[in-house]
Amino acid sequence: MRRSFIIVLVSVFAFITINILFYINIYKSQLVFLTELLSSEISTCGNTIEQNGLGFENEVNFILYSEDITQLFSDPEKKYKGFNDLEIFYSKYQHLINKINILDNQKNVYSLILDRRNNFVSDFYESQQQVPLYDRDNLYIQNGSFYFAIPVFKDNIVHSNIIIDIDFIRYIGIIFDQFKLDNTLWQWIISEDGEIVSTFGHDLIINPRDREAITNEIIKGNEGSLVHTMQINGESAKTVSVYYPIRLIRRNFGILFSIKTDLFLQPIYLKIIIITISGVLLLLLILFINFRIIQVKSAEARKHKISEHALRISIDRLPVGLIIVNPDQTIRIINKSAYDLLFLDKEKDYIGENIKLLMKTDPDKKTHPPYFEAFGEGSKFSLTNESQEITLYKQEFIASINNTYVKIIVIFNITSFEKNKKFDSLAHFAKSGLMDKMSNEINIPLNEIKSNLQFLSGIKLSPEQKKRITATKKSVDLLENLINAVIDFSRIEAGELVFEKIRYKLRNEINLAIEPFKSNAAEINTSIITKIRNDVPDNIFGNPFRLKQCISSLLETSLDRTREGRILISAELIEHIQDKARIKFQIEDTGKPVSADLLNNDLSKYDLMTQHDKQTPGEIGLRLSIVKQQVELMKGHIVIESPSSISTHPDYPGTKYSFTIEVILDSVFNKKLDFNSLHDLKDIQGLVLSQVNDPEDVTLALLQKTGIRIKQRIYRNDNIDSIIQYIKENESLFHILIILDTPGTDGFVLAQSLSEKSLASQFLILIISSNDQPGNLEHAKECQVDYYLVQSIDSGVISDIIIKHFTEIPAESIKHLPRVVNIPEHLTILLAEDNLYNRILNQSMFKSLGFEIDLAKNGNEVIAMVQEKKYDIIFLDLLMPEKDGFETVAELRKNGFNMPVIALTAVDANGTKQMAHQAGVDEYL
Repeated sequence: MRRSFIIVLVSVFAFITINILFYINIYKSQLVFLTELLSSEISTCGNTIEQNGLGFENEVNFILYSEDITQLFSDPEKKYKGFNDLEIFYSKYQHLINKINILDNQKNVYSLILDRRNNFVSDFYESQQQVPLYDRDNLYIQNGSFYFAIPVFKDNIVHSNIIIDIDFIRYIGIIFDQFKLDNTLWQWIISEDGEIVSTFGHDLIINPRDREAITNEIIKGNEGSLVHTMQINGESAKTVSVYYPIRLIRRNFGILFSIKTDLFLQPIYLKIIIITISGVLLLLLILFINFRIIQVKSAEARKHKISEHALRISIDRLPVGLIIVNPDQTIRIINKSAYDLLFLDKEKDYIGENIKLLMKTDPDKKTHPPYFEAFGEGSKFSLTNESQEITLYKQEFIASINNTYVKIIVIFNITSFEKNKKFDSLAHFAKSGLMDKMSNEINIPLNEIKSNLQFLSGIKLSPEQKKRITATKKSVDLLENLINAVIDFSRIEAGELVFEKIRYKLRNEINLAIEPFKSNAAEINTSIITKIRNDVPDNIFGNPFRLKQCISSLLETSLDRTREGRILISAELIEHIQDKARIKFQIEDTGKPVSADLLNNDLSKYDLMTQHDKQTPGEIGLRLSIVKQQVELMKGHIVIESPSSISTHPDYPGTKYSFTIEVILDSVFNKKLDFNSLHDLKDIQGLVLSQVNDPEDVTLALLQKTGIRIKQRIYRNDNIDSIIQYIKENESLFHILIILDTPGTDGFVLAQSLSEKSLASQFLILIISSNDQPGNLEHAKECQVDYYLVQSIDSGVISDIIIKHFTEIPAESIKHLPRVVNIPEHLTILLAEDNLYNRILNQSMFKSLGFEIDLAKNGNEVIAMVQEKKYDIIFLDLLMPEKDGFETVAELRKNGFNMPVIALTAVDANGTKQMAHQAGVDEYL
């Protein structure tokens, strides 16, 4: 009886202790997590501030050295352009600048400010007296404001000063707003002198000792964190503060983010109190029951034994192994599940045994991420007996029993998890690594065979030799199709094959698919007829390469079985729901029918690759099985029937191949946008919305090249309401919204919010993505985005959008805009590359785009080939034997060849680019 009471008492204390320790560990881990999170946030904030500051100084220097500032007051042409550049610069950094003044040594003064309506106000006048000019860069304070003076020299004499009124606090506050959490996060700035510069409207009082410690670290350039007590709006609170040193325009600051620790401590304290009270109540209840048991001797003793037995059974029936270990590492309690999991002798009592002898294998000391996410902190180990191997996961907890600390070990089986993990790794390796390597290794000799066959077909051969070469060519093509099919199937199974959705014209792609077969059809007196119904959309999104492959394969099959007949290719629209459409294609012929298996659409049998009968060779079965695969990946299906609807001959009933595909229409939403009042490109206002302030982003320069006025706004997804409010307040100011979608961010969150807030219909919206993912296009359409563009885009694409929607702008105002130029169908292309594999790879890439190219191994071959044939464009490797790319392009230009030359190289250095352009290269890839 006493022993049962002690066991229950120990269990209750263990329960309370484990839970309290558990929540204490949660508190510690949350404190560490919160500190790391704040450090990450303030680091991002500090980097943003410093990057903008560097961009500010770089652009000041650019304005200083790109234009002759000394002529702004004397040359009207340079005056207009120079002041216009200053307005653009001011607009970009309007939160950092209060005013810009230019003073020269002739008493001339130019003043530029931005009024409350966001309009520029400039003033040009002659001062009554000469203001002293600074002869070096200087950041000074005057009447409580900061001024940044930059001298302009002419003939080694200070000619003028550019003086910029700087508002550090407003600018940092704007950046802080992107990281702001109301009534949760307090943001403040401290100077390198230890003075609190701004707390942004909050009453914060910091202990001088803490402030001095933070200041010393900031002076050293160190970032870090501090748990301390401070007064917030009159109330004392324990906080976590992280600090980060920044340098902004010649001035050092420390920025700090502070958050109260009780935001996450209160629920933990509450849970600890509830657990403790529950444990005490449970203990009192147990004591009461035990007292009653002592009073009722024999009957209560029997009940006590039953309770003890039930408790032991409950512990033994736990689905996990449970071991309690004494401080001397001997086993105190072990349940039945632990016996089973550790392959222990069930006839032996292990109480008192050393735990190290029992475990047999030392678990991994490190918790790997997948196991931590699935099971929590712990370690895995493996055990093997005569019949099986299992993987176990071990977790340890410390508890106190009768003032003695014991270790509680929990063990559970994760064998199935481990097997699935290994199978996933093996499958990924097999499908992603092995198949790609096999493809590369097989394609090299395969292309060499094709090259040799092409050479042999050009020489004089006997009919029998020609017949054998033709048969060999067919076998090589069949082998190549088989290799590509196997690789595609493996990638599909692994989920790696993604079909890119691009804009294309349906009728153009059908014509491109038919064009290579026209000469062959003429030789066998077979006419190819196309019939595309008027309701079939022409401008669509999809995968034109796969569509052409399907049409080409089916057309080739029909030509193989048709002599002196007809082939009809038709397309019709069978479904149109919003921006999605389903199009049905039919290829019908008047030739021999295919086999019964194919007519039953049984395209998955292995014996399709063997010969069914004399009418249907295995090549056709394989070709059709590949078509079926491609059609299904385009969300369609294929049906094969005989006879066809265009055949009337009983011996040649023909075959009809029907398949459907799903496409997205290239349509713009019918928004009621009134741009009739805009008569000049400068009247168009565009707002660029981005989560990353990247000074090297080419998008802004690309948009400014068109001549429209651009303003950029940085936002964050976790504070998206502020940017939505800004757009609402400036709804009448902007005409175009450009959302940048980059890796690590999600521009579609903002697009979705604009749609939900009924703002998407008020603007022409573009998403420019450098992180294209499957489904992005459909998502953009759902958010009422007018154009989804993938980097890198040509400025002509933006120009065409402007021309299409802003119809009131006169033609002479937009004639300078770059326009998208369609690539001619028949380009002569020369590729110079010394590496055999790269030549084969690039040749395959160009072929997939519909272009045949000529190949050269070095610069000498390039020079010889351009003298014999006129090329529209040359792609040139820079590092080649005999004559490298630099020498080759220089000789081409010297000899009067002016076709575009594109450098293709792995060398990515500014010096190399400059040398290439100096030698005559047009583009550097």
